[in-house]
Amino acid sequence: MIEVEKLAKDVYNYLHKKWNHPIFSNIARAEATHMNTVGILISRYNLKDPIKTDIPGKYANPEIQKIYNDLSSKGNKSLIDTLKISATVEDLDIKDLEEFISKTDNDDIKIVFQNLNKGSRNHLRAFYSLLKKNGANYKAQFISENQFVKNSK
Repeated sequence: MIEVEKLAKDVYNYLHKKWNHPIFSNIARAEATHMNTVGILISRYNLKDPIKTDIPGKYANPEIQKIYNDLSSKGNKSLIDTLKISATVEDLDIKDLEEFISKTDNDDIKIVFQNLNKGSRNHLRAFYSLLKKNGANYKAQFISENQFVKNSK
């Protein structure tokens, strides 16, 4: 989960440099906080942290590396594409968090992941709102359409 939060932070920092839109830097800061929160859990439970050094765009998990590469390259096309990419990151984050929540019986971890999920839903709403203001739309890729509709209000 820490690499998923890092993925979001890195993608948004990359997109902020490219498009200079404040939504990306604001949400990247929130994602950094999410990383720190997951890091506390990793430390508390003596788990292995896959992030040796926080180098932007570098991941231990090859699947996450591929997602970063794909998303950052797609973010060069247009602001609309970039907002859709950002919604996709949050869509994926919500799916992953819900999966992790369903697989743990540790209340400490559940509470942290539920709070991270709430943050991702807020981020998804923010990106979706900007897409609508720019005459565009977003279709959920990882969560169900019903869940997306519920989360985007």
